[in-house]
Amino acid sequence: MGLYDTIRALQSAKQGSRDLDLEVATIFGWGTAKVETTDKASGFSVYKTVWIDPKTSQPGFVPHYTTDLQAGYELSVEISPQGACAIVIESDAARVTFEGEDLVYHKDPAVALCIACLNYASRHA
Repeated sequence: MGLYDTIRALQSAKQGSRDLDLEVATIFGWGTAKVETTDKASGFSVYKTVWIDPKTSQPGFVPHYTTDLQAGYELSVEISPQGACAIVIESDAARVTFEGEDLVYHKDPAVALCIACLNYASRHA
């Protein structure tokens, strides 16, 4: 999925999910690699897929961008360290603006923040 497909998927999602987290991570430079490891039960070599953190080029754990506001906030700081982000959470929806961009509305605040980050990235790549 590309940037705009990911934005559309987030807009249509009722809530965040791990699949959406991985799509957002891919947009922001996370990749995968196969690593060889030994299966503890059988002792045989097996390959497993790990996610590679773009900041360290080492295996890492993809943050829960679409379900954790803190992870979304940390993403916003990564893409614009001096950026300003505003989140208003109401009973029926959240409103988010990032760096003076258009307001993003979504029922889920973490999803709204991810959409705002992706919108910003699409205009400032």
